[in-house]
Amino acid sequence: MNNNSSTLTNRVAAIQIKMLHIQYKMVKTFEDQKALNSLNEFKNDRDKVKGLKNSTYSFIEMISTFEYIEGLMNDILQTKEINYKLDHKLKKQLKKVKSRASKWKPMRHKIGGHIDIKVLEDLCKKNGYKGVFISDDLYSDATILNLLYIQESFNAGRQKSNLLDEDIDFTKFGLANEIEKLVKLINDDWDFVFQYFNPMMEALYKMGKQEKMENSDPKTWKGIMFD
Repeated sequence: MNNNSSTLTNRVAAIQIKMLHIQYKMVKTFEDQKALNSLNEFKNDRDKVKGLKNSTYSFIEMISTFEYIEGLMNDILQTKEINYKLDHKLKKQLKKVKSRASKWKPMRHKIGGHIDIKVLEDLCKKNGYKGVFISDDLYSDATILNLLYIQESFNAGRQKSNLLDEDIDFTKFGLANEIEKLVKLINDDWDFVFQYFNPMMEALYKMGKQEKMENSDPKTWKGIMFD
């Protein structure tokens, strides 16, 4: 059998594992945000700030996930045993997903996998932070600092990706207004990129099911288990 025509390869299995891993991250992030939105009203402004803690970390996690998605699209499109069997419509969708996800890479380089100390130092200069922090509520302070870090990282990478026409500024334009702007921007791209999952899984199933059934033991079809 020509290797280019067979889907019975480790690479095809690895593609599916990566898809499922990223999909789990996406679902987990959605569940975290849903749980946060279901909380009762916060008692005061400091509680409101604390309530943003999970949101800020979810935002950072989403930025990292965009890069995972871009890498996955490259993996799929560069896998010969899959690529030549993809129909034109799905292949076009995957390329669009890759392009949309790649917009967030400059920001991810500042805040996702790599924490850029230069961005943090600029943040401290801008806000007059020097020396050690002395506070009786570091959890709230950490949330505010994370929001400022998101702001500075976004602005540092914004022009490279044309994400917005201007920098975000929580102080000048208000936290609620700027957060709403950021949330809409990232959610629009988030919803778009994850539309690939079902059609891609269906395509893999369609192109590989018959071959797998003809070359495997039916006992292995019920799911993966530890021996």
